[in-house]
Amino acid sequence: MKKISLFILIVFSLAGANEAPVDGLLAVVGNNTILHTDVFQQSQMIAMQQGIDVSQNPYAFERIYNETLSNMVDQYVLLTAAEKDTTIKVSTEEVDVALEQQLVEIVARAGSEKALEEALGQPIRQIKKDYWHEIKNMILIDRFRYNLFAGVEVSRKEVQAFYKAYKDSLPPSPAKIKFSLIELPFVPSEKSKLSELSLINQLKEQIDGGVSFEETAKEFSQDPGSAKVGGDLGYMKRGTLVSEYEEVAFSLKINEISNPVLSSFGYHLIQLLDKKGESIHTRHILRFLRPSEEDREVVLAEIRQLYSMAQYDPGLFDSLALAAKYDFKNNSGVYPAVDINTIPIDVLSSIKDVQSNTISYPFESQKESVYLAYVFEKTDSVNPTLANSWKSIKEFAKNDKINKIFLSWLKENKGKTYIKIFHP
Repeated sequence: MKKISLFILIVFSLAGANEAPVDGLLAVVGNNTILHTDVFQQSQMIAMQQGIDVSQNPYAFERIYNETLSNMVDQYVLLTAAEKDTTIKVSTEEVDVALEQQLVEIVARAGSEKALEEALGQPIRQIKKDYWHEIKNMILIDRFRYNLFAGVEVSRKEVQAFYKAYKDSLPPSPAKIKFSLIELPFVPSEKSKLSELSLINQLKEQIDGGVSFEETAKEFSQDPGSAKVGGDLGYMKRGTLVSEYEEVAFSLKINEISNPVLSSFGYHLIQLLDKKGESIHTRHILRFLRPSEEDREVVLAEIRQLYSMAQYDPGLFDSLALAAKYDFKNNSGVYPAVDINTIPIDVLSSIKDVQSNTISYPFESQKESVYLAYVFEKTDSVNPTLANSWKSIKEFAKNDKINKIFLSWLKENKGKTYIKIFHP
């Protein structure tokens, strides 16, 4: 099935292509049809991900195309069976929530709703309408697969047999680190906030006195996307901008300039240039709220104090890490043996050389925070054996068993499902 996020990636990867493939019916599976463009677009995306130049390697693309078609047929066989399973229910609300979650990711990737609509050539409401049933089908298939394999388990003998057969091809277990982490963010103090507020009030007084809003924005606005064009944001639909900005902007009269507005970005001066229904044309001056060097020094002094308090007390460190996680909702916390490949790079680079049962020195991150870590235990990468990697080998064995059951199920159900393949 087409996942909507994959579809958007395909659209962007093919945007501006000189030629579009000729569409046509390629396959029928049960009550579902597969078009040539469905397979072609997904094959293009896979080829791009694999670094294959289609024009230089047509045989490789033909292989990808055939594999993609086969996979889509398999998915529709699953869907046909899932639709017949009366025990599976998918509510309208569930589909709506899942679709909204997908769209949030897609809009973020596109940059804005406007950019997404321009890329697809249709409004958001039409995108939702077109892909609502695709999302429903994906949820239906996921639940059917879960029901199909929910009771699958592997015995000790099966794990041992799997290991004997595949031990030479099993990947080595990753290196792991058991640690606790305290992350303190650098935040602007009230003094820093008042300083920016004072500046933006001065800018408003100058503009009210006749100074050009546009020129002031070019000189003083810190919004990288609009400062060069005098703070102009163009026409934006309601729901596109942060709520604090919109609440004030929609209440302004044409050409009126707001008082300073505080949002999560900082302080704004907003001028309404035009309003058309649920869309507004505004420009703004933005001053970020950033911690000063004095603010940073306060946090650094605090982290140094925590270092002194917990240097020889790992239990206290764990308590402080959990408290920081609760207070700041960030990376702070207690981490059991964690695969080093999942540890943020700025954290890993600072703790990889710290000895076991040792506290690190404070270190700063790229996202305006300072960290302190206590490393409890480090495990090197090892070749898996039943003794040192039973849990992961058991999971491999279970997945292998599920795959074999699925292939058997698929073969049987293909024979029960109407399938007709045409040539593109």
